[in-house]
Amino acid sequence: MSPTDNPIRTARKARRLTVRELSRRIGVSPSVVSDWENEKKVPEPANAKALIVELPRLTLNAIYANVQARAA
Repeated sequence: MSPTDNPIRTARKARRLTVRELSRRIGVSPSVVSDWENEKKVPEPANAKALIVELPRLTLNAIYANVQARAA
């Protein structure tokens, strides 16, 4: 998966939110959201839930799909 088709980024852009706005809404720093979108880190479960609340098109499967693929 390339960074341009990251599901978090895609869902955020569909809602027309900036990284800063999304980070403020879910209570993390913009750099954390950037790390998720660039696949440097994976959201903790509580943050994944917050992402899904703010980005309804997003699913847990989409958030964690790349992690599962790397583990296989």
